[in-house]
Amino acid sequence: MVTNVAYQESEQHDAFHPVVGDQLVRANNHLISSLSFGEILSNNEGTYVLPIVSESGSKGHKISRFAKIEIFDAHSLTFRPTDGQRIHKMRKLILEKRSVENLERRAEELQKKTRAQNTLASAEKRAQVQNMRENHEVKRENDEKSFEKNREQSIKVEEMRKKEEAQRIEKIKLETKNMLQIEKQKEELAKQKSVLEMKTMQIQAERDREKREEENTKALEKANEANAKHLEQLNEEKKKNEENIKYDEEKKRKLAQKIIEDEAIAAAKKQAAIAAEKEAKEEAEKQEEGEKKAERERQYDIVDITFRTRGPLGLFFVPEKVPMTLDRDHPPLKRGDEMMSLNGMDLLQYETIDEIMAVLIEATWPKGFQFRRPRTDVSGSSKPKTSTASKSQEGVGTDTHTDKILSSTKMTIVSPPILFGMTYNFQVAKFGNRQVIDCTERKIVFSEPYAACKPLKTFGQNDRYKDKLVFVQRGICMFSDKSERVEENGGAATVVVNNKNDIIEMPGPKKQLNLHKPSVMISKDTGTFFIQITDILDANADGDETKHMTVRMADTSEGCNPLKGKGAEYTYPWTNKKLDGKLHIWNGKETKSFDVAQSGFGSSWTNEPKRIVLAEPRAACNDKGFSVNVQNSIVVVERGECSFVDKARLIQKVGGIGMVCVNSSPRPRLLMMPAGPGGAPDVTISAMMIPHGSIDEIERLIAEAKSTGGKRKTLIARAQVKSNPKTGQ
Repeated sequence: MVTNVAYQESEQHDAFHPVVGDQLVRANNHLISSLSFGEILSNNEGTYVLPIVSESGSKGHKISRFAKIEIFDAHSLTFRPTDGQRIHKMRKLILEKRSVENLERRAEELQKKTRAQNTLASAEKRAQVQNMRENHEVKRENDEKSFEKNREQSIKVEEMRKKEEAQRIEKIKLETKNMLQIEKQKEELAKQKSVLEMKTMQIQAERDREKREEENTKALEKANEANAKHLEQLNEEKKKNEENIKYDEEKKRKLAQKIIEDEAIAAAKKQAAIAAEKEAKEEAEKQEEGEKKAERERQYDIVDITFRTRGPLGLFFVPEKVPMTLDRDHPPLKRGDEMMSLNGMDLLQYETIDEIMAVLIEATWPKGFQFRRPRTDVSGSSKPKTSTASKSQEGVGTDTHTDKILSSTKMTIVSPPILFGMTYNFQVAKFGNRQVIDCTERKIVFSEPYAACKPLKTFGQNDRYKDKLVFVQRGICMFSDKSERVEENGGAATVVVNNKNDIIEMPGPKKQLNLHKPSVMISKDTGTFFIQITDILDANADGDETKHMTVRMADTSEGCNPLKGKGAEYTYPWTNKKLDGKLHIWNGKETKSFDVAQSGFGSSWTNEPKRIVLAEPRAACNDKGFSVNVQNSIVVVERGECSFVDKARLIQKVGGIGMVCVNSSPRPRLLMMPAGPGGAPDVTISAMMIPHGSIDEIERLIAEAKSTGGKRKTLIARAQVKSNPKTGQ
């Protein structure tokens, strides 16, 4: 028996409610299928209802709702085109098909109407004929004739109507064809309009270009006229003052020669005094160090031990005691021995266990230790044998071209402060004024065009080059041509940037030259560095005309007064014994200084400013190198993942000239980075460590700096450190 139950049944029908054991067969009058889901899917067609069970338990299944599944074969399929050209073509065909179908449908309706009218007329005629036959037999022949006549007339009318309908259908087809031709003509007109607009734009651009060329030509003619007038005035002034100039130059030459001789004598005396004082100081320090060493050797025996296999060392130390002291014997070590050094790194300089453990963890394998053992009998002990080795290596900023024959003068930087006091060699040309002794602080400016083989552009500033050092690029035209254009615009001197990293004595032409200003050459790297500095100053000037690069074309040894001003503090020797020195980083707006600790490998740092960049990736442990250009730059890296020496080797391999490692420990005391057992003689670049958190400050300097023309932001660094005893320099 099947019991039908609705969920809204009242209590009066309890007898019809399902009980345990009843079988579920329908839901909303839909038959419940007894097939499984897989069996249903194997059928070709049909509709099936299945219960959805939400919970199952020992008492049975809980049904939440039902699913209705319909399986059928497809008799027709509809597709939608996606190609634009195909859609456009199909729409045209559909319009044509619909037009023809409408015409055919109208013709068919007209034919049906005509046939209906003819049928009705025929019935009426037959009725009349029948009546006439019944009532008028006599007139039968006449009626037949009349009927025949009417029938022929109807046929003619029908033929006329068909002909008119055919003409109308032909007219509609012709109109449809004309419409399609009009659409095609519209498309052709649109294409022609687009081509015409493009040609119009090209013509307008050509007219604008011709207009600009005409304006530039007029401006150039005006500038040439002004320059010609100015040159004429200068020639008149030169003629008037030629004798005075020769007299003044001779007097100046003699005075300069005397000043040079006096200054050279004073400088030699000063240098000798400084050398003597330095030698005495070094001798005192060596004597003091020797006395300390002798005292230690009298008090202690030195025990060497090397661990070559990676793993636990098996050494146990007295807790929280510095120097770290063995708590038990480990032959040849004994209880009470104190740890002195690891891989040549002095461990007695550290004050906490954490600092010593950091060195132990980062040291490379094999690990060579030295322990000291207090002597019980001073007179009977033997002194340990020690050996030292030092290698003089080229550091950051070393001039690789000092073997060239250079001028007796140098170019001295006065501003910006980060470059204060730096000197760069140049070579005087064989033409123009060859007595280059100019103690005046002059601005530098780069010519436009840079090659200076065409008239120089002033951009509306008549004094753009006046009394300034004008930097030009070597190439395209003769050296003397460049100097003539610079002198015509009032430049104080012409500085030619070579296309190689050397300098030559620029030759002059065979013809007589009317040049009175000096011309000199500097190396390619020096010129590139000056361009970087001027780009930084231009980007961060913010309208401040005082921010510019100024230089002297002389040194204090050539009779100039000593330099004074902001930045002089960067040139002083480092005398603070508590720190190894400072690293000064400049972004064009401000200078940030960081405490440093020098490394136990590589060459010593020079005082020459260089470009500094952040390494990417920061750890500098990937053999693939860096994603930023580090050529001829100091590279800032983060401590960790690999040894200090491995980081330095990678930087040196890709062309970097120095490494600055940021400490990972927040402790204020900086570590001297160890070289390892072999001493890392292959590392020739300089290296130092700066405090934890310094990268945040460097990133801030980069973020607050500006750049011109989409160029990468540039920072300049200058090291101010004491001599490094670990590298012997």
